[in-house]
Amino acid sequence: MNITEKQKPSEFELGTKLVIAEREFEDFDEIMARFVNPQAAYAREIITHKYYKEEDYEDPAGAAEYLTNEREANPDKNHYCLTASRKAPGRFLLSFLVQENMYQEVLSIFSEGVFFRGEYFQSVEECLDHWKKGFQNKGKDKEQPNQEPNEEEQESLSV
Repeated sequence: MNITEKQKPSEFELGTKLVIAEREFEDFDEIMARFVNPQAAYAREIITHKYYKEEDYEDPAGAAEYLTNEREANPDKNHYCLTASRKAPGRFLLSFLVQENMYQEVLSIFSEGVFFRGEYFQSVEECLDHWKKGFQNKGKDKEQPNQEPNEEEQESLSV
């Protein structure tokens, strides 16, 4: 996370304004309270979710195998899982099967909420409810499905 100091009294003193991604903070305690802690809470909410899996399912084949086995054991249910992205910290994967096709979508964690399909959600359950309602519209519920903040914004927003 990049922090820019503004209104710096001297070279050896901390600036009176700290800036992260165009958001101003007065001190590190405020950064923790308004920026870091909310992201940590969203990440904790995901990793304690009943469908979160510790396994590395970044490879869709591994997730497809797991979900196929789950579906065979309980065919009357739609199966999905959440996993952490090992390649992109602050990102999680929502893996699911539609008929025989495997899909993975990215959930990104920011202090503003869980970012998914171009929108911020204030809880993981709210995000998953949105996804379940638009289950058949995989990636189609937005004109431009890739509404995620650009790389510079991601770098400055992610912990």
